[in-house]
Formats: sequence, structure tokens, C-alpha cells
Amino acid sequence: MSRYYHILITLLLAATTSATSAQSINNTPRTDEDLTLQHTQDWLAAQPAYKNTIDQVYDTLRTVFYERLPRGEMAAPFHTLADDPSRLQQTLHSSMAALPDWQAGASLSKTLGRLHAVNYSDFTCEWTPFPMPASLDAAAGQIEQLAGDIVAGYHAQLTQGQYDFLRNNHPLMMGLIQAYPFGGAFSEDNLLTLGEYTDLLNSADLPAIFCLAEQWSQFQEPAWRNNVYQLMANAENADSRIIREFSTAYGRIIFGGTGELRLRTGNLLFLADLGGDDIYALRTLDAWSGLPQLILDFAGNDIYDAQMPGGYAAGIGTISLLTDLAGDDSYHANSQSQGTGIFGVGILHDLAGNDEYDARTMAQGFSFFGAGMLLDEAGHDRYQVMGLGQGVGMTSALGVMVDAGGDDVYEATGLSPTSYGTPGLSDSWSQGIGVGVRFMTPGGIGILEDIAGQDHYTAGSFSQGGGYYLGLGLFRDGGQADDSYLGSRYNFGWGAHMGVSYFLEEGGNDDYRTRQFVASGLSWDRSMVLFEDHDGDDRYVMGGFSIGAAAHRSIVLFHDFAGRDTYIDDMPARANQGPPSLAVFIDSGSDENTFENPVITGTCVVNNQLGFYFIVLSMTGMLSGDCLPE
Repeated sequence: MSRYYHILITLLLAATTSATSAQSINNTPRTDEDLTLQHTQDWLAAQPAYKNTIDQVYDTLRTVFYERLPRGEMAAPFHTLADDPSRLQQTLHSSMAALPDWQAGASLSKTLGRLHAVNYSDFTCEWTPFPMPASLDAAAGQIEQLAGDIVAGYHAQLTQGQYDFLRNNHPLMMGLIQAYPFGGAFSEDNLLTLGEYTDLLNSADLPAIFCLAEQWSQFQEPAWRNNVYQLMANAENADSRIIREFSTAYGRIIFGGTGELRLRTGNLLFLADLGGDDIYALRTLDAWSGLPQLILDFAGNDIYDAQMPGGYAAGIGTISLLTDLAGDDSYHANSQSQGTGIFGVGILHDLAGNDEYDARTMAQGFSFFGAGMLLDEAGHDRYQVMGLGQGVGMTSALGVMVDAGGDDVYEATGLSPTSYGTPGLSDSWSQGIGVGVRFMTPGGIGILEDIAGQDHYTAGSFSQGGGYYLGLGLFRDGGQADDSYLGSRYNFGWGAHMGVSYFLEEGGNDDYRTRQFVASGLSWDRSMVLFEDHDGDDRYVMGGFSIGAAAHRSIVLFHDFAGRDTYIDDMPARANQGPPSLAVFIDSGSDENTFENPVITGTCVVNNQLGFYFIVLSMTGMLSGDCLPE
């Protein structure tokens, strides 16, 4: 987490502290970046008009975030910020820090616990893992026993009548939630049904669900799965398609061999497969039944296919986990799959290979009241979704997509034409966003993190690190490779309608382009946004109102740390429209930058006398006294 995030936090807290006398602008040391930022901050705090502006911003955010939450009162993520707004920084830091645990081979259940402890300060989960099984019969017995515990745990949450309501209305509700961000509307009856649906989910004990997921994930842990692998490999028929199969009240338990397996089933509880190029055509177990699912595939170039909603790594009213350890795999799905959690937890974990993922919607790290994760540790991978995927967290949810290495391609092509009516453009709502149903249910946390490699991101509008309606979006691309980004409108670090986002690009000569405008550090309607690019000769080709722009009581900080950068089509740092806002643009690299618009070739702070603040710290220059407001 960059130290410069302290700027936004300090600006918010400025409303509750008395302004201190600012050091003389002209006497401030100008050789150290930190001192420059500190002196800018001190100067701002000393301005009465600024203090009034930030008071309004803070009061609005506090009122909406903490005091007048919409239907459901929102269990996560912002309830923990009620007493101390600075915990937003802690939430961001903890969420990002928890993710690399799985990459280093640490316990997946530990990672789950850390991620959700961010949102539930009183979250505890105590359980005793099973001993290592001495036989496949013993392993099957452990699986069946825990499956029964999970089903019982789920049914302790709600009554059978309530589960029937959720099951019967689930297709309609998912259709509505899917359609709403793309310009759909609710009828009065559907609105009432959605209200009842979300109220039921909100009344459940989500931390207890996460605890069940932690317990179920013990069968994915290296010690247990390696033990079972040896038991399977030592079987006399290890080269067959199926070594052993068990029938239980909760579904089939299958231990597969090295033969090529063609599995078509809708009642799979557990599958462990030694190898072979397998094809899995899967249908979700009875949704909202609490019946869990777990798949372990140790080797082979496998195909996973779900032509109906769900299928695999689809925690729809249950826990559904998939781990594939090797091979160039193909994952195909309709929706609600590939790491989806809806009142549940769905995790897809692929450890190696050049893999392909494609889905229609609500996939690849999507969640609504729960947690959905897609974790890919290695290989040159390709991810494609139409909408609501690749790290999307909706109400009381955490949606995570992490790729640890390789040159990857991310595509979110859009489900329908953009709601703005612009010909040729679509809305995607994908790639690291937290999104709520406006005026109904607030957003959760959406994360997309690519740790290394030369990556290419393409999406329609409302994508690539954004927060919408009380949602929190986190986007990070690590490493020093040259990455490319293509969006349309609301892309590359944005917030709208009380959203919060953090976009971090760590290095490389990166290329940012939009088909339209409003991108690269855009904050709209009581939102907060931080955009950072840490290194490289970057190129920004934007339309209007981008590169550090804020409106309607919002705050944005755009900071490009280094390199010879080029800015095309737009003037950085603008704040206008509606009540006062704050826009900050910083390019602190020592190299010469190119600005197509000559207005901002100097370094300036501008107050247009209407309460809108523009701050530009550009190139090697610092604040100059002759362009400060009186």
C-alpha cells in the first residue's frame, strides 16, 4: 500500500481537526517528494474555503456510509468504519496483504479467515481438522461426515420455508441483479421480492458460512490432498478411469485414476482424479440445499464445462471448491460459476498451466452475500466474461480474482449496449469492482490482482477498478512489464454514487486508452478514488473529464510516480459540476512529460472561486507562489 494513500485519509480527517498554520510556500524544501506532498497538504488545511469544502464532503460521506445505510444495513464492508474513518486504509491494506498467502503455499483456509476478518472484526472460527486418512474408505468417511455438518450448518441459518423462497426466486433475482447494472428496471412486485430476498440473506450469519468454508477447504490443503494422492496412486487399478466410488446421502464420492474420465453428473459431492485429459460436464447440486462440492484434479489437460448456471466452483447456497494442480485447462461456463459465492463460498484454484476461462456472467470471482474467488498461480492465461465477472463484490460480499504470473489477457466484452445509449459501446461491470443495486442494496468489495507478467485488459464501461453505490473496488497489476488497458467510460480507477476505489499499476511502459471518456482517476457523487502508476513511460489517451477528475462532493488523487509520460485529449485535475469537490493530479517523475493540452504545462493550484479545487504537481516543478489563489 502506497504511503500516498495517507493524503486522502488525512484530507477526510481534516474536518475533525483544527487547521494548523502552513509553512511558507516559498520557503518549503522542494527536493524531497514527501516534503512537497506534506507542504501541499498543510497549505490546504490552512485554507478556510478548503476546510468548508472538505467538511461538506466528509459530512456527506459519513452520513451515507455510517448513519443512513439503505435496506439491509449492510454487514460488509463499511460497517467497521463507523467509529474511525481511517480504517478504510486498514481495510484496503489488509485485503491486499491477505491475497499472496495462497501463492506462497500457505493454508487456503487461513487466507479465507484473513480476508473475511477484514470485514468482521469479531470473526472467529474454531475447528479441529481431520487426521490424515489411512485408506480411501477413511477419506470418504471424513468427506461424508463434514458434508453432513455443512448441510446442518446451513439449515440452522434459515427455516425450510425461507430456503424454499430463496430457491424458487433465485433465477428471477439473479436475472434482476444481472440486468440492473445494464440498464434494467424493477417492477413493483419484483422490487418487493428483491427486498425480501436480500432481507433473508442479510439475516443469516455469514461468518458462520465462512467458517464452514474453511473447514471444507481442509480437503484442498497440501498435506491432506497429497496423502490421498498416495493412497490413490498405490491402488492396483490406479491406471483406470475410476479407482473407487462411494454413494452417500449428499452425493457421489469419486476417486479417479489416470485414465481419461468423461464425467457427466449433477450430484457430485467429491472428486479426486490422478490424471488424464478429462472432460467434466457438471451441473450444480440442488441449489440452496447446503450440499457442498469439492474437486481435486492432479494432472492432465482438462475441460470443465457447465452449460447451465452453476456447475463447478459455484457456491450457491453452499460451499463449492475446485483445485486443479497441473495441465493446460479449459474452463467453460454459463453463469454463476468459476469462483462464485451467492450466500456461500465458491473458489476455483488453478496451480499451473496455460489456461482458458470463459463465461457469460456472474463468474470468475463474483459474489453476492458471500465470497467468490478465482486464483491462478502460473501460466499465460486468458479470461473472458461478458459482464459481472473477474473480481466483483456485490452486497455483503467479497469477489476476488488473482493471477500470480504469466502474460495474461482479460476481456469483459459486455452483456448489452451501454445504458448511456452510445452506439457501439457496452457496459461490462467487471475487473475489480464493488457494486451495489442503487437505492436498494449497497456494494461489497471487488478485487482484481495480477502479480506479474505483460497483461492486456479490455472491458466496456464500469470496469477495471471501481466502486459503485457504497462498493469498494481494488485493482493491482504488479511487476515491470508493459501492460495495456482499453475501456470505454468509468474505467481505470473510478467511483460513482458513494463508491471507493484504489487502482495500482506498479511498473512498465503502460498504455491507457478509452473509447469515450471519464476514466483514469474519476470520482463522481460523494466518492473517493486513488489512482497510482509507479513507474515507466506511460501513455494516457483519454476523453473528457479524466486523469484526476471529481464532481458532486467527491475526492480523487491521480499520481504517476515516474517516467516520461504522455497525456492526450484531456486536461488533468478538474473538479466541477454540483457541490464542491477536490481533484489532485501529481506526476512526480523527473523526466519530461508531454501534455497535448498546453493549459497544464506548468505547476499550479487553482481555485475558481466556486469551491472547486484543482491541484497539479507536474514534472520536476513544485508549487509556485505566483499561481496560488489569494
